[in-house]
Amino acid sequence: MGVQHPWYFLTMPKQPEGKLVAKIKRMIADRGGRCFKIHGSDEGFQEIGIPDLLVCYQGKFLGLEVKQPGAKLRPRQEIVLRQIEASGGIAAVVTSVLEASKALDQAIPLEVAAWIGGFFDGEGSIVIYQERYPRVTITQKDDEPLLWMHQTLGLGRVVYRSGETRAGNSRAPYLSIQKREEVIRFLDLIDPHVRLHHRRLKLEAARDALSHTQSIASSR
Repeated sequence: MGVQHPWYFLTMPKQPEGKLVAKIKRMIADRGGRCFKIHGSDEGFQEIGIPDLLVCYQGKFLGLEVKQPGAKLRPRQEIVLRQIEASGGIAAVVTSVLEASKALDQAIPLEVAAWIGGFFDGEGSIVIYQERYPRVTITQKDDEPLLWMHQTLGLGRVVYRSGETRAGNSRAPYLSIQKREEVIRFLDLIDPHVRLHHRRLKLEAARDALSHTQSIASSR
């Protein structure tokens, strides 16, 4: 077989890990982050062991090593990830978009998490359907904070409702979070910052419901 032309490599189908990397990059961009892909084929021109994705998110540096489930790190990769953590960054091995999302959650500043928790205290609710399926909603007449939370957290969707209330006011939009893993991520984020007693009771009830089910049915 002769020397391959450059177009050959450009048209080669992506391997499973490459497809996963592309999905993670889209998720990071959707959440307002910036990442750079490090290609293994470039190791002759750079330091060995640099994670696949170098990410800047919420003012934090993250090094994400993307692996297929069961794949092991090389010794140098382990060393570099430990060095990133020792330097105050966030280092993680991720095998799915969900794991990458959780790594980004670690970068959310405490004051941002506290603000979201306080906002939920004032405007949010948890409804548990059939004693099994928790759904988080946060209602606000101004959709700007809802859109910001949706993008920053990468959770749920902002729902716009038409019509008017009985009081004659326009029905306010709300952020709806109902997928199981998304509800868990949201509760993990706000848990230390929820102060109102009735909100904490609902949060604990939601956690109990989540411990008894593996999936959340969509009501869409």
